[in-house]
Amino acid sequence: MNITGLALSLIAGTLLVSGAAWSSGTETLKAADDALLEAINRHDVEGIVGRFHKDFVYLSVDAEAPADWASRSHEQRREFVRASFAPFKSWGVKPEEGTLYRVIGDTGIVSGVERVERQRENRAPEMVRQRFMRTWQRADGRWLLIAAHRSDFAGEALARLPLPESEAERKIMEVAEAAPRYANVTLSDARVLRMLAEFSGAKTVLEFGTSTGYSGLWFANGLRKTGGRLMTFELDAERAAIARENFKKAGVETVVTLIEGDAHKELAKVKGPVDLVFIDAEKEGYRQYLEQVLPLVRPGGMIVAHNMRYPTARPEFVEAVTTNPALDTVFIHMHDRGMSLSLKKR
Repeated sequence: MNITGLALSLIAGTLLVSGAAWSSGTETLKAADDALLEAINRHDVEGIVGRFHKDFVYLSVDAEAPADWASRSHEQRREFVRASFAPFKSWGVKPEEGTLYRVIGDTGIVSGVERVERQRENRAPEMVRQRFMRTWQRADGRWLLIAAHRSDFAGEALARLPLPESEAERKIMEVAEAAPRYANVTLSDARVLRMLAEFSGAKTVLEFGTSTGYSGLWFANGLRKTGGRLMTFELDAERAAIARENFKKAGVETVVTLIEGDAHKELAKVKGPVDLVFIDAEKEGYRQYLEQVLPLVRPGGMIVAHNMRYPTARPEFVEAVTTNPALDTVFIHMHDRGMSLSLKKR
């Protein structure tokens, strides 16, 4: 449930959904779960906090340590919930098709994928999908939520923008966060890309899948320090136009070359060496991108691929990057959409 702080500590805490007594069947479990989501979407703090049941202890798989929800007063729990909602202007949580409800004795399990829509101040609206599981316990004729996980953020700090060290960086970050999103990377993924470019001293970066330019802006943020350039490919003309405008607004148009068209064909015109590659285009094309670009990547260079967990990674690509003796591959951010980092050995 991509709800900062809430899924980790609020919903994952010991909460009671108020209402009529429930039977232990799947339909009444679904009704309890629906009531919880409705309360979240209404920002109904009282409805979420509900009554606390002292016999249940909150166990979190996401936090550094379990929050001591049991020791908090009703008012403290209410303030905690209110603070969790505070950063967001809008909040919509909706389960996708395929949500599974199971009742085993007095325990209910709800699992599946949810779509979360939210908007933080001065940033474009975000829409993400997140796998989740909620465990309910039947108590006093009602369903008590005793555990829930997981969120794509482990806390507010992970969603916080870095402090800009210059006016140029501030401008890039402002344009990036205000830009419309379409299948873009998350903030945490984008920051990794910037770090890789700047840390490696990259001079040439290739990106497959510009979209509206969000990841490209973060690449440019690092490349302006290395004196490098980004060559990014986008098939969709509308998204390419938005990206060009964003690059111009951010003042990085001299750092970025946007090539509109089929990247598989356009790549034939590119010459190496390439320091860093980012693959985030059509998933069925990942293996071909890898095969095309690998000869261009310098020894010690890196190939990064997005969506290794969600949407599900193509098995032929995963096989290719994990069985090639010339590559050393690790996977990061697998709690979220996931990325693979493949080093081309020297």
